[in-house]
Amino acid sequence: MGGGYTLEHQKNFSRLLEILEVDVSKLQPIYHPTQFENIIIPDGSYGGGKFSAEYRETVDRLRNFAAKNQTPTASKKVYYFYGTSQTGEERLAEYFKSKGYMIVSPERLTTDEQLNLLINAESFASTLGSCSHNSIFLRDNAETILIPRAAKRFTGFQQIVDQVHPINANYVDSSLS
Repeated sequence: MGGGYTLEHQKNFSRLLEILEVDVSKLQPIYHPTQFENIIIPDGSYGGGKFSAEYRETVDRLRNFAAKNQTPTASKKVYYFYGTSQTGEERLAEYFKSKGYMIVSPERLTTDEQLNLLINAESFASTLGSCSHNSIFLRDNAETILIPRAAKRFTGFQQIVDQVHPINANYVDSSLS
């Protein structure tokens, strides 16, 4: 990140902070070693197999924002698509599309668009990984279909995400021919 980097370059992150009522105009990127009189280091949000109450409150604020500002979407079924870097995912996306799912590449959407899709979704599907962790923003008891990307590549972290709010999580092993 060169000297010209600003939060403007990270619009989705800035928007997320704005939703959480953080004044992003007061944030400054650090380009070189810097000294401060005081440094406040926040507690970790995850430990002992669960998220902290403060983390859950942050997620709840984002979910409440989404619910309060939701608008109708083209589909109540959403498949979060990683893209061509995942071997065979195109076949999964075609399968879910044939079942009425809207195929979405989340990185192409704004924060508001992603939150709106997720709060409206009655069914969410994704391969396991960073895309699947967005299930944390679904409304309670939404159907969630999660597919490990390869045999024996099951992330236990998703199970912790699944416990922040009640969801109907379904894990599907797609590694067998």
